[in-house]
Amino acid sequence: MSDDYPFYEPFGPDYVRPSPANCPHCPCHTLRVCEGFQWHRAERPVYSDGSAYDEPCPCEKAAARPEDRTVLIELDGIPIGGR
Repeated sequence: MSDDYPFYEPFGPDYVRPSPANCPHCPCHTLRVCEGFQWHRAERPVYSDGSAYDEPCPCEKAAARPEDRTVLIELDGIPIGGR
């Protein structure tokens, strides 16, 4: 086989998948993980020296806080209750 290819290969001889976008709110997960609330499925990151990242994810902590919500129930066009 020849090293002369008849076409231009923009990625080089080995294709490396681009890395996913990092979450702008936390240093420990990707944007897809935090937007999809998939922290339980994601791997915990490690520091550059190989030690485990043991701090809690700020996005996961923020999602755990309950939010006040207003619920309005309507029966036959008549509002029954709400908060």
